[in-house]
Amino acid sequence: MNNVYNLYITFGTIPALFAQINVFLDKKPSYVWVRSGGNFNPKDFHGLDNVKYYKKFNCTDHDYIKEQYKDILKKIKFIKKNDKNAKFIIYTDDSRVQFILKPLILSDSYNQVKKLVLVSEGNISQYMYESIKKGDNVLQKTRWNNLKNNINSQQNDKELQKLENYCFWLSTNAKVEYLLPFPDMLYNENISNKYKKTMNLSDLNLEKLYKKLPYEIKNKFNSMEVDNSKKIIIILGTYDFGSKKMTAILYENLINQAMNDYGDKYIFMFKAHPVFPVSENKWLEEYLNSKNIIILPSKTPLEILLWNNDNIMVGGFCSTVNSMIDPLRTKFFFGEKIGYSNLLDKNKKFKANEYGILISQKIANELLVSYSQTCEVKDKIEANKNYFETRYNDLMLKNEQLTQKINYMENKMNIYDSYNSKVDLLEKNMHIINKFLNPIRRFKNKFFNKNRRK
Repeated sequence: MNNVYNLYITFGTIPALFAQINVFLDKKPSYVWVRSGGNFNPKDFHGLDNVKYYKKFNCTDHDYIKEQYKDILKKIKFIKKNDKNAKFIIYTDDSRVQFILKPLILSDSYNQVKKLVLVSEGNISQYMYESIKKGDNVLQKTRWNNLKNNINSQQNDKELQKLENYCFWLSTNAKVEYLLPFPDMLYNENISNKYKKTMNLSDLNLEKLYKKLPYEIKNKFNSMEVDNSKKIIIILGTYDFGSKKMTAILYENLINQAMNDYGDKYIFMFKAHPVFPVSENKWLEEYLNSKNIIILPSKTPLEILLWNNDNIMVGGFCSTVNSMIDPLRTKFFFGEKIGYSNLLDKNKKFKANEYGILISQKIANELLVSYSQTCEVKDKIEANKNYFETRYNDLMLKNEQLTQKINYMENKMNIYDSYNSKVDLLEKNMHIINKFLNPIRRFKNKFFNKNRRK
């Protein structure tokens, strides 16, 4: 398609992965910006000539709104300078779609957008749909227009950074398509069927897209080799539970239950949450090693690993990963189901076991230890409290003494002022008296001086 350019402006992991796959399937000239791009590099792939520019920016939302958008702005201006008829197809995150406004409006390109494709960031899409209130279409239209019309104001920068729910309303525009998992399952009592039908929602099946790629390309995407003859379960980790030791004990409690059911059939691996790698928790690391559970790097691109290896299943805490693969590949859950996992569960798509925390002496003991430590801290706080109370009382006493001295000095000053007032009055009166006395004094001096001369 002549004069049409793809701009991928992505922030989350799934939109970035979509961009990295789609550049192979859509050969239009493409400019790609990713924040969670992993180790992907277009130079590693032979013949990927349609990718004209690729950049990873490590920045916060605030940094993007303040500075990083300028790189996109510069490239759009470059494209338009060399192609007066340029049109754009833009791919971006659903929860950060407003981030595209600055480069588009400041380059005078908003009306040159041929199509806008919103890509789900994962569970947040389901949360946003459930949070829609009545009157959403009017509210979001007003907010969107305010952002457009005040693009240069500092206050507007703050509004741009808010992850508002523009995406579903925007998808009612004929130029907008919204890719997200299981759109037909989404339900919200505040959304009428009439309103939902106006949304251009399409199923996001990244695995299906990925499998369209040639083998040699998929092989380069692959981050690690596994034995396809083995049956494997990868346990998905989550955030820490307060202390490191308590976290290790809770994992041990849950994983032991799962291994009782699956340990004789599967090899177990553990994939921690990227923010909480196993290497930072010695107790968890010791437990996993004692059970011969293979520890994967916390930033392993799990979707690619699962798409390349049908012999790998998953279990553990809820993750967006559960909605990126066949639901039957999830063997068990730890704790509650959230986001798309909750939605799929309501629609009976899983056949998975569920494990909760069992009563355990280890947990009870750690709680007692934590309580004891808390009491020690509390005692220290109380001791410090007494110290500071004493210091506070000393300072209050000194303050009272100083206040008394100040009052004493103020009284003295009042007396002094009164004395000055009386002196001023006397001087004033003396001045009046002198007016009458001075002629008499002059006559007296003259008379006495005359008599002396005689």
